[in-house]
Amino acid sequence: AEYWVGDPIKGEQFSLLLTLIAGLPLGLGASFWLSRLVTQPLGSMAETAKRVAVGDFTVRALPGQARGEMADMVRDFNRMIDSLETLERERSATIASLSHELRTPLTILSTRLHAICDDVIPVSKDELRGLLDQSLHLGRLVDDLHTISMAFANRLSLHYEPLDLAQFIDTELNNYSARLAEQGMELERRIPASLNHALVMVDPDRIRQILSNLLENSLRYAYSGQWVEVAITHDDQRVS
Repeated sequence: AEYWVGDPIKGEQFSLLLTLIAGLPLGLGASFWLSRLVTQPLGSMAETAKRVAVGDFTVRALPGQARGEMADMVRDFNRMIDSLETLERERSATIASLSHELRTPLTILSTRLHAICDDVIPVSKDELRGLLDQSLHLGRLVDDLHTISMAFANRLSLHYEPLDLAQFIDTELNNYSARLAEQGMELERRIPASLNHALVMVDPDRIRQILSNLLENSLRYAYSGQWVEVAITHDDQRVS
């Protein structure tokens, strides 16, 4: 009997070559699919970021076929855009509201001054006092607009210092008691006794500004309610 004996090394090399030839398309296909899983959502995020940078908050990144951490990253990226869109909407609404508020004292001042110049109404202390009140109101609105612009530009400075917050707020409210009473409004204070003489790290000027804005708006727009409540709550970490 005759047997054919081949070279085993060459046989293994031939089998390996066949395996590589057969597996190469499969490997390339798998690599392409995996790369698409990564590059497609990244490309969508990059394109979305460019449009958001120019003020377009209507776009969102597409996750494609991403799974796991990549899908979570796209989801968090879109949530960030949601927050930016909400912030931009609030900023625009605030500026629009302030612009509307600025028109009122300006219109009153312009109309009354024209009437005085045309001798339509006489110049009196009461008339001048009314014009002064409108100019002071206009100044407060300009200050508010400046504060908002500084806050959005991250340039609003805070100077923290230990402060007896309960006593500070009580003193500030006393400054408004007479004006609220003149409007027939009742001021109710809810300051916990546990906060008496307790020191809190705050910026006194900003706290005063917040109280002033709230109470001025109450006097100007909410006087028909005839009741204003100022309450302080706290826990071990914060006061609000």
